[in-house]
Amino acid sequence: MHEQRGSILEHRTNPVGITDKKKREELNGLIGEGTIHLGNKKYKVVTQPLGVDDYECRIDDEALLAVINISHPAYDQAVAERAVELTTYRAIADAFANKESQTPEEMYERIDEMLRFQARRIIERRGKNKKTIEK
Repeated sequence: MHEQRGSILEHRTNPVGITDKKKREELNGLIGEGTIHLGNKKYKVVTQPLGVDDYECRIDDEALLAVINISHPAYDQAVAERAVELTTYRAIADAFANKESQTPEEMYERIDEMLRFQARRIIERRGKNKKTIEK
Protein backbone atom coordinates (compact mmCIF):
# COMPACT_ATOMS: atom_id res chain seq x y z
CA MET A 1 0.00 0.00 0.00
CA HIS A 2 1.11 3.52 -0.72
CA GLU A 3 0.80 6.13 1.96
CA GLN A 4 -1.55 9.08 1.49
CA ARG A 5 0.11 12.25 0.33
CA GLY A 6 -1.76 14.81 2.43
CA SER A 7 -0.11 18.04 1.33
CA ILE A 8 -0.03 17.04 -2.34
CA LEU A 9 -3.65 15.91 -2.16
CA GLU A 10 -4.71 19.21 -0.60
CA HIS A 11 -2.88 21.06 -3.37
CA ARG A 12 -4.73 19.06 -6.04
CA THR A 13 -8.18 19.49 -4.55
CA ASN A 14 -7.82 23.14 -3.61
CA PRO A 15 -7.16 25.32 -6.67
CA VAL A 16 -6.24 28.28 -4.44
CA GLY A 17 -2.49 28.76 -4.64
CA ILE A 18 -2.04 27.08 -8.02
CA THR A 19 -0.33 29.70 -10.13
CA ASP A 20 -0.73 27.95 -13.49
CA LYS A 21 -3.99 29.43 -14.80
CA LYS A 22 -4.74 26.48 -17.10
CA LYS A 23 -4.24 23.93 -14.31
CA ARG A 24 -6.53 25.95 -12.06
CA GLU A 25 -9.16 26.04 -14.82
CA GLU A 26 -8.89 22.26 -15.26
CA LEU A 27 -9.40 21.69 -11.55
CA ASN A 28 -12.21 24.24 -11.30
CA GLY A 29 -13.89 22.58 -14.25
CA LEU A 30 -13.96 19.22 -12.52
CA ILE A 31 -14.35 19.87 -8.83
CA GLY A 32 -17.87 20.22 -7.58
CA GLU A 33 -21.01 18.91 -9.10
CA GLY A 34 -21.43 17.56 -12.56
CA THR A 35 -23.66 14.92 -14.08
CA ILE A 36 -23.36 12.21 -16.68
CA HIS A 37 -25.94 9.96 -18.29
CA LEU A 38 -24.93 6.30 -18.26
CA GLY A 39 -27.42 3.91 -19.74
CA ASN A 40 -30.83 5.14 -18.63
CA LYS A 41 -29.61 6.75 -15.39
CA LYS A 42 -28.21 10.16 -14.52
CA TYR A 43 -25.22 10.04 -12.17
CA LYS A 44 -23.70 12.86 -10.15
CA VAL A 45 -19.94 13.09 -10.78
CA VAL A 46 -17.92 13.85 -7.66
CA THR A 47 -14.23 13.83 -6.82
CA GLN A 48 -12.89 12.19 -3.68
CA PRO A 49 -9.52 10.95 -2.48
CA LEU A 50 -9.99 7.16 -2.38
CA GLY A 51 -6.30 6.29 -2.09
CA VAL A 52 -3.55 5.70 -4.62
CA ASP A 53 -4.19 1.95 -4.68
CA ASP A 54 -7.94 2.25 -5.34
CA TYR A 55 -9.59 2.34 -8.77
CA GLU A 56 -9.70 5.52 -10.88
CA CYS A 57 -13.48 5.59 -10.68
CA ARG A 58 -16.18 3.85 -8.68
CA ILE A 59 -19.81 3.85 -9.79
CA ASP A 60 -22.47 3.61 -7.08
CA ASP A 61 -25.81 2.66 -8.64
CA GLU A 62 -27.78 3.07 -5.42
CA ALA A 63 -26.57 6.62 -4.74
CA LEU A 64 -26.30 7.41 -8.49
CA LEU A 65 -22.70 8.58 -8.04
CA ALA A 66 -19.65 8.37 -10.28
CA VAL A 67 -16.75 8.96 -7.88
CA ILE A 68 -13.45 10.05 -9.43
CA ASN A 69 -10.45 9.05 -7.33
CA ILE A 70 -8.21 12.12 -7.24
CA SER A 71 -5.55 10.12 -5.37
CA HIS A 72 -5.02 7.85 -8.40
CA PRO A 73 -1.74 8.41 -10.33
CA ALA A 74 -3.68 8.82 -13.59
CA TYR A 75 -5.38 11.90 -12.13
CA ASP A 76 -1.99 13.45 -11.31
CA GLN A 77 -0.90 12.83 -14.89
CA ALA A 78 -4.14 14.27 -16.26
CA VAL A 79 -3.63 17.51 -14.33
CA ALA A 80 0.01 17.70 -15.46
CA GLU A 81 -1.00 17.20 -19.10
CA ARG A 82 -4.09 19.43 -18.88
CA ALA A 83 -6.30 16.50 -19.86
CA VAL A 84 -8.53 16.17 -16.80
CA GLU A 85 -11.81 16.10 -18.71
CA LEU A 86 -10.78 13.36 -21.12
CA THR A 87 -9.03 11.27 -18.46
CA THR A 88 -12.01 11.57 -16.12
CA TYR A 89 -14.44 10.63 -18.86
CA ARG A 90 -12.32 7.62 -19.82
CA ALA A 91 -12.21 6.47 -16.20
CA ILE A 92 -16.00 6.71 -15.96
CA ALA A 93 -16.42 4.91 -19.31
CA ASP A 94 -14.07 2.12 -18.20
CA ALA A 95 -15.84 1.64 -14.86
CA PHE A 96 -19.30 1.71 -16.43
CA ALA A 97 -18.39 -0.65 -19.28
CA ASN A 98 -16.76 -3.07 -16.84
CA LYS A 99 -19.86 -3.05 -14.64
CA GLU A 100 -22.35 -3.47 -17.49
CA SER A 101 -20.58 -5.90 -19.83
CA GLN A 102 -20.73 -9.68 -19.93
CA THR A 103 -17.70 -10.28 -22.20
CA PRO A 104 -14.41 -8.51 -22.87
CA GLU A 105 -15.57 -7.75 -26.43
CA GLU A 106 -18.77 -6.13 -25.17
CA MET A 107 -16.78 -4.10 -22.65
CA TYR A 108 -14.38 -2.87 -25.33
CA GLU A 109 -17.29 -1.93 -27.62
CA ARG A 110 -18.97 0.07 -24.82
CA ILE A 111 -15.75 1.90 -23.96
CA ASP A 112 -15.04 2.65 -27.61
CA GLU A 113 -18.58 3.95 -28.18
CA MET A 114 -18.42 6.22 -25.13
CA LEU A 115 -14.97 7.59 -26.00
CA ARG A 116 -16.02 8.33 -29.58
CA PHE A 117 -19.10 10.15 -28.26
CA GLN A 118 -16.94 12.28 -25.94
CA ALA A 119 -14.43 13.03 -28.70
CA ARG A 120 -17.25 14.30 -30.94
CA ARG A 121 -18.55 16.50 -28.11
CA ILE A 122 -15.12 18.03 -27.54
CA ILE A 123 -14.65 18.71 -31.27
CA GLU A 124 -18.09 20.34 -31.48
CA ARG A 125 -17.45 22.46 -28.39
CA ARG A 126 -14.07 23.60 -29.70
CA GLY A 127 -15.71 24.53 -33.01
CA LYS A 128 -18.34 26.63 -31.20
CA ASN A 129 -15.67 28.33 -29.08
CA LYS A 130 -13.58 29.07 -32.18
CA LYS A 131 -16.58 30.68 -33.95
CA THR A 132 -17.31 32.80 -30.85
CA ILE A 133 -13.69 33.98 -30.72
CA GLU A 134 -13.66 34.84 -34.44
CA LYS A 135 -16.75 37.07 -34.13
